[in-house]
Amino acid sequence: MKIKTSRKILLEGVDRADWIIWGLFVIFCFISYQHGDILHTGGSSIAYLNGHFADFYEYNKDLMGGNNYMPTTYVLFAIWNIPVRLLGLITEPSMSVGAVVRMWYKFGTFLLFLGTGYVIYKICIEKLVPQNKAVLAAFLFVSNPIAIYSELIFGQYDILTTFFICLGFYYYVKEEQKKFVLSFAVAITCKYFAILIFIPLLLLKEKNVWKMIRDIVGGFSLFVIETLLYLTSDAFVSGVFGFGAVDYIFNVSLDTGFAKISIVVLLWGLLCAFCYFKQCSGYDWLSWGIYVSCMVMFLSFGLSMWHPQWLLMAMPFLTLGMFFNKDMDIYLLLDLLLMVLFTLYVVNTWTRACDQNLFNLGIFARYTIGIEQNITMSDLLVLKDTNLIFSLWAAVLLSYVVYLHPKKMFRPENAGSNFRKSILRLRYIGGCCIFILPSVLSVALNTILPNVVYASSQEITEIVGAMQEGDVYEQVFTVQKDSITGIAINIGTYQKENHSILKCELIHKNTDSICNTLEIDTSELVDNQYVRFEFEDAVKVIAGETYAVRISGKRIFAEDTFTFYRMGEKPESTVESGNYAMINGIKQNYDLAIMIYGK
Repeated sequence: MKIKTSRKILLEGVDRADWIIWGLFVIFCFISYQHGDILHTGGSSIAYLNGHFADFYEYNKDLMGGNNYMPTTYVLFAIWNIPVRLLGLITEPSMSVGAVVRMWYKFGTFLLFLGTGYVIYKICIEKLVPQNKAVLAAFLFVSNPIAIYSELIFGQYDILTTFFICLGFYYYVKEEQKKFVLSFAVAITCKYFAILIFIPLLLLKEKNVWKMIRDIVGGFSLFVIETLLYLTSDAFVSGVFGFGAVDYIFNVSLDTGFAKISIVVLLWGLLCAFCYFKQCSGYDWLSWGIYVSCMVMFLSFGLSMWHPQWLLMAMPFLTLGMFFNKDMDIYLLLDLLLMVLFTLYVVNTWTRACDQNLFNLGIFARYTIGIEQNITMSDLLVLKDTNLIFSLWAAVLLSYVVYLHPKKMFRPENAGSNFRKSILRLRYIGGCCIFILPSVLSVALNTILPNVVYASSQEITEIVGAMQEGDVYEQVFTVQKDSITGIAINIGTYQKENHSILKCELIHKNTDSICNTLEIDTSELVDNQYVRFEFEDAVKVIAGETYAVRISGKRIFAEDTFTFYRMGEKPESTVESGNYAMINGIKQNYDLAIMIYGK
């Protein structure tokens, strides 16, 4: 196809203005926001490039605190990281990397994001959708507000699973069974969530029991191979199979008195049975495949807990369902409503973690790190009842999915025909602004009225390791105010509920006297964010003198320990000037991720 013709098709489905506006949002979000999880995964992958194949999980447990995913994710990151390793930008597994490496990690996942849009385009072309309309389907995915949040604001790697699931669905509608199974085999090793889609799709098409068993074995083959390769590794077993994120599907349950039945698993099993007995042919492979996959999305994200980045995996199927639906306008508005509820839930559930705090690893970090967050996005977005918000979210998502029934779908030649451009623009412009504007406003308001008396000056890089019974961590600092009102510490709980007691003392270093003490029940801590603790009364201090926050614990057990985040290494002269961390009495050339509030 000639370049001129391709450009014409690109602009027939979506106006030039839409691509430009979308591009501006992409650039701003790409450079401005980032969550830290990708630093751990990207950094861990360097162990493979350094030749640590057999001992990958043990090696990283010492350096990175452990790994929770199957090898596929780290192998893919390792391949992408070959250039940065050859250039010496990162030579050992570490979360302490510069902005260039962070952007490199994110750029790789962004290319897969665009690749997923291209696969959606190919799915439409396969079913004889006109090319200009197929481009519109791809645009609907890449401009979906929740997809933009997951990929460009939160900036994680769930696009790996999403891409291979979408690729598997492409081969599904092409009726290339081996490639369908192979694609899902890869997807399953990235996130087990892919199993929930793979089995119903397989049952919808394959009715021969022996072929069904063959394909299920094929779908799990890579998972089994990777497990066998590392089964003797204690770090692999505890890190991968001890990871509790998959337990969310068991939270909503029916208590029979002798056992609890997971509602999600029960309904999923019923869906599988429906798929097996449903007879499809021709166009039905697409329409029923989309519908069944969307039902799985409701079970996964409407009836069980999720993390915000996971929602990306639902977007290809919701996009295809909307694109082929006769009432596309209303679905564009439902996308906008879902983004409103999504944002409200996220900023109220993960306050100071998945909100304005995402600026702290973007290019504006120098202006946001150390700012006291008196006003969070949660404060600006009025509705705060997470139970009500999630209930509304589930209701809207269920309504969205139920009415994507194949009877409501256009034939391919008419897909993407019934919508208004104004509503399309409201959906992606309004959807992005729902998060961007409050996040910018929160930072601006906190910049105007800061009262942080001390904050670690560099960017967060990595954890300091799991705290053990008897460990004592300190952050030494010089205060320039007359009183201290509170402390905020960045704590990691390894996504577990802890049952220990955290003791936090404010020490006057000159006299080694205790100024005040706080005791915190760690079962109330939220993972991977600054947790703020207030003294009942302001503690009087002497401006210009040295103090320390001393942290120790009681009843700390290996299975429910926690950790603290640290900043990057700094010159020895800075350590000698009076601001530094101490671990069990030994000075460190970095600070803990901590903020001290006062007046």
